[in-house]
Amino acid sequence: MLDRDGGYGAITRTRRDAGIDCRHYNPNSRNVRALGFEGSLEDQDGWGAVLTSEALEHLVDPWALLRAAAVRTDLVIATTAVVQDPVPPLDSWWYAAPEHEKHISFYSARSLRRIASEPGTDCVPAGSMHVFALGITQFRGH
Repeated sequence: MLDRDGGYGAITRTRRDAGIDCRHYNPNSRNVRALGFEGSLEDQDGWGAVLTSEALEHLVDPWALLRAAAVRTDLVIATTAVVQDPVPPLDSWWYAAPEHEKHISFYSARSLRRIASEPGTDCVPAGSMHVFALGITQFRGH
């Protein structure tokens, strides 16, 4: 498993402590919890899964991440808080976190379904987690 955009490496560390071969990748944060267990999408021909926890809200184009992951896995597990419909005022929604100005995208259940509307892609919500099963051939040019 690759923990893509894995922050300080806490998830990688807990997965490894549970006996799962997990590697950490985050070009925007220092790995402090999983030193020696770094990796990247390109390190292996295939990953059993790519985990991206609390990263979608930092992306302008979530499909860029999914396309890159699709070259190496059929399974992407993504977590993000889902905004309710109608959208609450952002100054009253805890997840908006305007004080740190790092969340640039928010997702509704409808927008996550739209992200997963590419042919061969499914999205299964499970609370704040969303499992994307990707149609590999569409991204590999076959």
